Amino acid sequence: MVYHARRADSLRLKIDTVEVRHLVPVGTIPGVVVEAVAARCGPGAARLRSSADGERLAFKAPGSAVWGLDVVAGVDTTFLLQDGEDPDKWARVARHGAYMNTGPAEGRVLLADVFNNGVGHDDVTAAEALAGDVATYTITLANDSLHRFSKLVAWLDAATAGLEIFEEWVGWSAPTTEATGIQLPDIGPGATQSLFLRRTIGAAADSDTDILNHLHFAFNGL
Repeated sequence: MVYHARRADSLRLKIDTVEVRHLVPVGTIPGVVVEAVAARCGPGAARLRSSADGERLAFKAPGSAVWGLDVVAGVDTTFLLQDGEDPDKWARVARHGAYMNTGPAEGRVLLADVFNNGVGHDDVTAAEALAGDVATYTITLANDSLHRFSKLVAWLDAATAGLEIFEEWVGWSAPTTEATGIQLPDIGPGATQSLFLRRTIGAAADSDTDILNHLHFAFNGL
């Protein structure tokens, strides 16, 4: 069965047609594979549970006190589970009925940040850091839903340094709020839009092995 996103996972970030994974999930319950988790969840310990006869599944993001709504899972299907406090914190999971418990189950899903996933571009060598390095690259924004995206806005987290995004007629900038973010064209169902980024590493920059680039997006998908 083909899965088409309907909620916050509708917007996919891709590098060379491969979806970017923001977090590594470790742990699950029998019969459930965690395929992807929203970057908004952040690292930590999420929870996954089944109830009733094992076909109702729910998700709780790290630090959340509220389970998301139970979802009645079809056999051998992929679907979305949302956190009970913030629906933009989600897990995309696949249910394999032959391996599910026939009763309730609950388990931890440990989430860790992913580095070198394309959003941050490549590692900087010692020579590049000494001289300084400017790199431009492209991320593909893909609409995986059956609805058109409108009012698509992109901006940077205020804690992200040295990264800029490109807007036609404006050039390179580093907006840090939704209100000042760049407006991108609408994206139809199954279509894509390119987002251009520029990363600047200052000359003689100190080594840092755990720098993360944080991008934010907002859109209407009706």
